[in-house]
Amino acid sequence: MIFEWQQAAWQGLLGRLGQLPHAILLGGQPGSGKSEFALALAQRLLCEAAQGAAEACGECDGCRWFLGANHPDYRLVAPGSDDFEAEANEGDEAAEPGKPVTQIRIEQVRALADFVTVGAVRQGVRVVVIDPAEAMNHHTANALLKLLEEPPARVQFILVSDAPRRLLPTILSRCRQLALPRPDATQAARWLAAEGVVEAERLLAVCGGMPVAARDLAGGIGADAHARFVRDLLSLERADPVALAGAWESWLKTKDAVGAGFGVP
Repeated sequence: MIFEWQQAAWQGLLGRLGQLPHAILLGGQPGSGKSEFALALAQRLLCEAAQGAAEACGECDGCRWFLGANHPDYRLVAPGSDDFEAEANEGDEAAEPGKPVTQIRIEQVRALADFVTVGAVRQGVRVVVIDPAEAMNHHTANALLKLLEEPPARVQFILVSDAPRRLLPTILSRCRQLALPRPDATQAARWLAAEGVVEAERLLAVCGGMPVAARDLAGGIGADAHARFVRDLLSLERADPVALAGAWESWLKTKDAVGAGFGVP
């Protein structure tokens, strides 16, 4: 999905289709729609019917495989996306039962070596999306760097990051950086209204004007928890400050708050 506030960036990239750099780094604030843009770009590169700057057709074999999450020429590298159990390597976070995985493991990146050096199954491009790129620790990032330094032919890397400056300078130097824009308030409110989100202005304020984050927050328990906190805060003279601080910390740690970019480490 390409959002209306991303159309200029999309046209700029697809206008150079066939001449894209081997690695693109999509940056921007959390909740701006970077991940959706990256997936739309990956699908378009694998689409076997779309022409020019059009989005992927959604109908061809390539699109059907992509949408079914089984395209042989596509890999998504994200925390917890690997299908194997492995011992922790140096720098990896310790695995704890029930703890969300927040790092990209070095095995996930090393597994790309075979993928990028074997010819494409569909005789087209092979696409790797890494999201979020800052989830790589130093050792994992260095493993990726080896692939970026000598990129195989017809392999497209798409990195997504909320904080590009946290990446290794050597990674940055091998990517074309594209900062995706944030929508203006009118665009954001119009899009949220079309998505059926109520109290759009309040949610946009909570999410720093990021409509995708606001939509995700509206769809879960996080919005109700935040509303209760605001009500308690406005009646602070009747509230217990210690309980109020605990409620705020609990809200920040909810899945919905984390998805909106408000999670605490």
